[in-house]
Amino acid sequence: MIMIKEQDTILARLMEAVRASPGNPEAHYTLGYALLQKSAGRDTQLLYSAILEGREAVRLKPDYVAALVLLGEAYARMGQYDEAVQCLKSALAYDPNRTEAHFELGRAYLGLGLDDEAIKKFRECVLLGMNGSAISAGIGKAYFHKQMYPEAIAELKRALGINPADQEVRLLLAMSLRKSGAADEALAEFRKVLEKAPGNAEALLHVADVLLCKGKYEEAIVGFSDVLGVEPTNVEAINGLGTALQLNGMVDEALREFRRAVDVCPGDYRGHANLANAYVDKGMYERAVQEFRQALACHAGDPAVHNDFGILLLLTGDAYGASLEFREAIRLDVGNCLAYINLGVALSHMERDAEAKAALDVAVRLNPGLPEAYYYLGCIADRRAEPEAAADAYEKFLKRTGGGDRRARAIRSRLAELRNVKQNGKSGIRNLA
Repeated sequence: MIMIKEQDTILARLMEAVRASPGNPEAHYTLGYALLQKSAGRDTQLLYSAILEGREAVRLKPDYVAALVLLGEAYARMGQYDEAVQCLKSALAYDPNRTEAHFELGRAYLGLGLDDEAIKKFRECVLLGMNGSAISAGIGKAYFHKQMYPEAIAELKRALGINPADQEVRLLLAMSLRKSGAADEALAEFRKVLEKAPGNAEALLHVADVLLCKGKYEEAIVGFSDVLGVEPTNVEAINGLGTALQLNGMVDEALREFRRAVDVCPGDYRGHANLANAYVDKGMYERAVQEFRQALACHAGDPAVHNDFGILLLLTGDAYGASLEFREAIRLDVGNCLAYINLGVALSHMERDAEAKAALDVAVRLNPGLPEAYYYLGCIADRRAEPEAAADAYEKFLKRTGGGDRRARAIRSRLAELRNVKQNGKSGIRNLA
């Protein structure tokens, strides 16, 4: 409280100085800088006032580098990154070695998504002698945006080594670790964030999501509930809670949460898609079709939704409609191995075996270790009375499938029959598809 009063007193004095000397650029700059510091990057009214003072300082003295840097930082905090870049480039035109201008320009580039340019600027700061946690954090954030997670982790750990108290950097480190597949290490970092800020909804959400991915559904249910205790309308947490409940066998409770998600945000396609999948689990296919159509009306660009909808259409006997959904999933994600397998199945149901085999062959090229494609390739060859091709595909299926696959016993029996066909020349046509 005392600090706030002191800030207010200082600001009052600086405002008086501006009134006393309106033509003094230093007075405007000093007031603008004080306003920027008081805003803490959040108060837009104070930021705008800082911009006004910075503009006046530059109007009175166009080569006022400090004021141009001030403007760049204030604009960036307002989210006006193009204006920030313009001011900071002007500052560097007057003083190419101004380290804080390079630094703020790097942050502005981050805001614009120009990650390579941001990294370049931060590296220039290092060359100019500016070595601190903010530099490593900036480079780490850029690498995170570029999905270069090992590089991001190295920089973010370096930043935390300099400033262990920076919880924003720790949160980003945890996210990078999670993206790199280090779930346990990520979980530990998220929990460190929560030790300092128990109500950090983003960290709580990540913890719950990691637990969900690890199959710890009961803990995930508690975790998502904790998020909703902080942010009751957090749609991601509502969907996450519904998913954890569904995977834990509590489908009716999951339906309730997914309905809540679409009530909170009617345009949330994930809520509609999750609701559809829950209806599929309940055997309520007509309701599921409606929800999938609603999900795609909200957002038609998620290949997973097209894939899931296609599977439902296959279940209802609409192989042609299913094939269209799988083709759309592939158009959106050309490396979608499961969509190619499902397309192969749909085409096989339509007795378009050559096209089905072509789709399944692509799936094999994309992921040679996945057993499903070999299973259906075997089924197609078997139906077409091609025993050698069928046997070859079934053998590859058995090598890649786990012992718990209920189809394995039938395929072993069929493989024995096919070998007998090869030895004795008997007909062995069979359809397992």
